[in-house]
Amino acid sequence: MLKKLVDNLVPAHLHGYPFFVPAFLAIYRRFATPRQVLDLLFLRYPSFLPNSEEDQQNKRALSSILETWLLHYPGDFCQCPDTANLKQLVAYALLNLTDSDIIRHLCTLSAQFRVR
Repeated sequence: MLKKLVDNLVPAHLHGYPFFVPAFLAIYRRFATPRQVLDLLFLRYPSFLPNSEEDQQNKRALSSILETWLLHYPGDFCQCPDTANLKQLVAYALLNLTDSDIIRHLCTLSAQFRVR
């Protein structure tokens, strides 16, 4: 069930279902961990082809979903003792989402976490 929900995040975003992603982000902790969701997302979207319009749309949608997640639930990335979720997201973004605003959000979150 979790895999199916995660697999539907990007298509729901692309096809204009505005409540799916926020609802998922609000309740998924009842049946999954942030790490499980990240693992499934990154397994589903391991990379993006630069000349594929479909891949570029998926990339923009995934980036938007991750930015929303970061902005509304930053604790999902900073509550681990070793910040593993944040490190995993930074590594993925640096490889796959370099032209996205998510890098800026990650830098801000990383800086805030280091201060504490």
